[in-house]
Amino acid sequence: MFAGSQETATVKNSRLAVMLSLLSVLPMSCTRTAHVVKQMTWECAPGEYKSGYYAKPDEYVRFRFVENPHCVELESSRNFCSEMKMAGHSIVNAEFKVTGDWRGVHGFKMLSVDARPLKDVGGWGAAASENYAGRCPLDDAMEKNE
Repeated sequence: MFAGSQETATVKNSRLAVMLSLLSVLPMSCTRTAHVVKQMTWECAPGEYKSGYYAKPDEYVRFRFVENPHCVELESSRNFCSEMKMAGHSIVNAEFKVTGDWRGVHGFKMLSVDARPLKDVGGWGAAASENYAGRCPLDDAMEKNE
């Protein structure tokens, strides 16, 4: 009877170890997506044109977050600069798709500006900060979208 109790305890301990292992791995592998809208200022950026890409010089726009203008996004889209000028807004609402997990943001992509989807034209884009080493507005998107 004592040997049977030991076997039962060993089986229970093994099951418990497997369950704890699974629970410790699950949070690390759960990638989440959040949609975030940020107010941004903008300026046409024809100087960002690079001949190795398909986008034309007037299809590049540089964005700065209103809440932290040191953080900059460069995007390209079909007729982007002219569309932005025609809209006539100095501050726009930019929608981002942000991916990450419990550790934070892994990446993001601008989807639209004032509800107008960006149209891929084969340009390049960048996220940067100018003379600033702190966090940018999208860095905490996973924390705020629990």
